[in-house]
Amino acid sequence: MRLCEPRSDKVFRDCFLVKKGTTIRELAYIVHPEIERHLAGAEDVQGLRLSEADPVLESNNIIKFHTHAFVEEQPSSSSSSSSSKDKDKDKKKDKDRDTSSKAGDPA
Repeated sequence: MRLCEPRSDKVFRDCFLVKKGTTIRELAYIVHPEIERHLAGAEDVQGLRLSEADPVLESNNIIKFHTHAFVEEQPSSSSSSSSSKDKDKDKKKDKDRDTSSKAGDPA
């Protein structure tokens, strides 16, 4: 539940009210499921690292989340042409192996 207006000039404009005993990981999910999914760590305002199992308390109620996410690289045009050349070479090697094994088989 948001408590503050999004169009505010205040520093903490996105606030969430959580039940007593809510963990850091649960709060990450409340803020956004992707934050919880890629949660790498959290720290309070003083830089103290928090465990994902730590409860949100009055002493650590301003939390900075650290996340990691797998970002798939887009192949550049030069690398994709070289990879297609490699695939062609592999196909040729496979074809050569098939031909040589058939030639050696007594039929």
